[in-house]
Amino acid sequence: MKGIRLLCLAALVGVGYSQTLVQKMGSAGDISWRLDNSVLTVTGAITYGPEVTTSDPQRFVFRELGGANDNLDIELDLLETFPNLGINYRVPLIANVLGPDLIEWSANVNPRICVPVTIDGTTVDVLITNVNGKLRGRLMTVACQDDPGGVLTHKVVIELNDEGGDAQNYLNATAYAFCVEFFTFRANVQMRQFDWKGWGGDTLPKSMGNVNADCCIDDGDLAIVLTDFGTNEARSDLNNDGIVDDTDLAIVLNNFGLCA
Repeated sequence: MKGIRLLCLAALVGVGYSQTLVQKMGSAGDISWRLDNSVLTVTGAITYGPEVTTSDPQRFVFRELGGANDNLDIELDLLETFPNLGINYRVPLIANVLGPDLIEWSANVNPRICVPVTIDGTTVDVLITNVNGKLRGRLMTVACQDDPGGVLTHKVVIELNDEGGDAQNYLNATAYAFCVEFFTFRANVQMRQFDWKGWGGDTLPKSMGNVNADCCIDDGDLAIVLTDFGTNEARSDLNNDGIVDDTDLAIVLNNFGLCA
């Protein structure tokens, strides 16, 4: 009976480990994202740019914002992404999985909010009536490591890179100076030439025997399970049956040497 149970556990582990890169990214619950380059241009009632903008790394937590792909939607914080503009608004980006290693986030929203915006050192109240844009990223496997962006608390095993140029990576906004919705005060905002990177995914799960949440199942994990053997220590109770026993030990041994 115990042998049958171990075979079932091994089968479940195998299913989890054969995820696509997009699924593996999603299972971690978040990614870090860094804008290395974009070009901002404002025309119409307000003129500005073109100006090259960058941003510090930020953490995108996966959410359900109404898209077809559950829990892969994100919010782009304009205040963090373009801090010089001072726009306090989060753009909801809906996920669309295009392939096992390709994802696109898109937005077309009508916030109709009046917010202060700083342009060339001058702050003006503007009415933002529409924001639309896309981010498309290609995923690739990288060696298990600390988050290069420095904002995630877990290891990462996936790198995202923008793909598709201006056609698939852009941001547009329609706004009205002084919050007066009249054509004389209309301004058109464009952001192009996006160059961004992201990191995500997670290391092997605890259920496979990765007790210490590093990059490999090795003697470090085995030592912890042996130390906790016969107790109800949660960190080593890999199958969540309330006790650390030979079943948990077998999981570690079965996956020993596996690295993310």
